[in-house]
Amino acid sequence: MRPGYGEIRRLPAAEGTFPLVKYGRTEMRCCTAALAGLAWLLASIGPAGAQGDVKRYSLTADDAVGDSVKVESTLATKVKSITSDPEVKIPDTDSVERKRFTSTVLSVDSRKKATAYRQTYQTYRSEPAEPTDPSGGLHSVEGKTVVITRKGDTSAVTVQNGTISADDRKELENTFSRRRNYLPAHPVAVGEGWDVDASVLQSAFGIQGGKQAMHGTLAETTEYRGHLCARLRLTLDLDGPTNKSGSTMRVNLQVDVFYALDLHRLLRVTLTGPIVAHTKASGVDIDSTGSIAGDETYEWLKISGAPVPVPAPK
Repeated sequence: MRPGYGEIRRLPAAEGTFPLVKYGRTEMRCCTAALAGLAWLLASIGPAGAQGDVKRYSLTADDAVGDSVKVESTLATKVKSITSDPEVKIPDTDSVERKRFTSTVLSVDSRKKATAYRQTYQTYRSEPAEPTDPSGGLHSVEGKTVVITRKGDTSAVTVQNGTISADDRKELENTFSRRRNYLPAHPVAVGEGWDVDASVLQSAFGIQGGKQAMHGTLAETTEYRGHLCARLRLTLDLDGPTNKSGSTMRVNLQVDVFYALDLHRLLRVTLTGPIVAHTKASGVDIDSTGSIAGDETYEWLKISGAPVPVPAPK
């Protein structure tokens, strides 16, 4: 029988590899939000402005009280590890995380940045579940409603019905700290690009120093789900030592973002790319290669508290 996660933990050399598996399941979803953002992070594309004969788009990052959106996402990760000791075997992993929740902006600050959300989780689970996980891969927030409030550099999480695990609470507490605006500070035309500071993503992956490069481009305007959208292409390259001594990680991701120009809101984010890691545990070298594929869609229910009409079929 192929060993599961419980057996991996008992292998001496697996200690340094397991965090890569965890990144696939837990930290990658934070990077999906950080890279392309949830709709309330990257927010809106402003009205187009003509400069000469070129149409440019101002990308803004405003939130509004009463914004409400249904979010559905999947995040698939695959990891294969090879060790320097033929007696130490680490099984391949292939997992999928699924989330479906509704989020509402409760308050914003003077800069029009959200300071509180209410999120109701209809689905939140990982497949396959760890053999030692009594919940069967079910995250404790499934079926729960939580309120996340920014408190300076930290966040307070209030569960309105029941309790949640320490891991899920910690993830929610990072809601605001991991958010950054990756949009350009100036209007851009189709084909134009901008550079982004990706240091927050280094932290999300546990990479300390080394190379970090992120670039965005307004690739095109295109029809999607009944809306004229701007499609953004973001690329991320990270390469450096991790917070575990002697370990390194390389990440290369490509993200496509679809914004509805009429709604000034995000409709879809897709993410894909490889991860390569090296570590050493109990004197055994471990080389891991993996991939991430994420897909997150947004159905806007209300903007500034006003219902969003369904586009008429064309």
